[in-house]
Amino acid sequence: MALVNNVDLEALRRAREEAKENPRALLKRLSISGEWRVQAQEPPQFLASLTYEKGSSTIEAESPAFLGGRGTHPGPLQLCLAGLASCFLSTFVGTCSEMGIRLRRARVHVSCEIDFRPVLGLEDAPINRGVEFVVEAEAEDGRDLSEALRLAKERCPAVYSLSKPIAVSASLAR
Repeated sequence: MALVNNVDLEALRRAREEAKENPRALLKRLSISGEWRVQAQEPPQFLASLTYEKGSSTIEAESPAFLGGRGTHPGPLQLCLAGLASCFLSTFVGTCSEMGIRLRRARVHVSCEIDFRPVLGLEDAPINRGVEFVVEAEAEDGRDLSEALRLAKERCPAVYSLSKPIAVSASLAR
C-alpha cells in the first residue's frame, strides 16, 4: 500500500482504472437511518446509525435551544459542516497526494451564515447565505497549493452537491 499524506494512492489508481472500464463502478448509494427520540426526556433528540466498510458508528444531534432543543450536542447543521469539511479536505489531500505533493499539515475551517427565519415559517428567503472553506496546508517542499485547491473545489462531492441542483424527494413510509 503506497500511502502519501495518509491516502492510499494504489486504491485511487484501482478505482480510476475500474471506472474507465465500467463507468458505473463508482456509482455508490449512501444512506443512513436516523431516529427522533420522541419519548425521551433527556438529550440527544436525534440518533443516526452509520455503517461503513469496516464498522459502524452512532452520531447524536440536538437542535439548538432557540429551535426547541437543549443545545447539548452538535446541531444538525454543525454535523453537515463536519461532513463538508471532511469531504473537502479529503478531496484536497487526495489531490495533493496524486500530484506528488507531501504535506506537513492540512486543516480546514468551514463556515456559513444561516438565516433561520424560513425554518420558523417567518420568511421565504434563502436559508444558507453561502459556504466558505479556508484551508491551512503546507507542502513539505514549499510548493504552491493553489492548483490542488482549485481541483479540490472542482472535484469535491460535497461542493458539487451544494452548487448544482439535485433532486430531493421526501415521502412517508407506510
